[in-house]
Amino acid sequence: AVSVVPETGGEGAVFDVVLQAGQVSDIPLGELAAGDYTVRIDGDGEFVAAARTATRVAGDELPSDFAWFPASLPLLDETLVAVPQGPGAKLHLANPSDADVEASLVAEGGEEAITVPAGAAVSTAMPASGGRVLITGGAGLQASVSFSGERQLAAFAVQPPGPLDSPILIYPR
Repeated sequence: AVSVVPETGGEGAVFDVVLQAGQVSDIPLGELAAGDYTVRIDGDGEFVAAARTATRVAGDELPSDFAWFPASLPLLDETLVAVPQGPGAKLHLANPSDADVEASLVAEGGEEAITVPAGAAVSTAMPASGGRVLITGGAGLQASVSFSGERQLAAFAVQPPGPLDSPILIYPR
């Protein structure tokens, strides 16, 4: 099943789909009102997913920009996110678990405690000038960063380190 739920809360939509192993599927989600959404896919097997979205300015017949929002893996207890400069930057946190998660966001402007309700998502604005944010206590959350401006749209998933990642030693001369 594919569910689409607004981050502001309220009713979402659920689509029952049949996916076949080894096949690429395109699942139209229909027209959604402007806003931030969490897309969740539940299935019996393994799969790779991303959602494509577009932005349209009033009066324009065609979309002015589009972006792919890739799926993300669960975060570790501490995650450092580099947020590039861009319009309408937001950090999105989704909680797929059955329990609320209390996390802390530490950025150059200070620290913010944030609660991500069970089965829900929240977002918080990031500075347009970019920067970094340290997420602590966010184990199990899934995260992404999005950018949205007039005729501009972009996003990337925040991923935990891979199993073969290791620290890099730098020796000054």
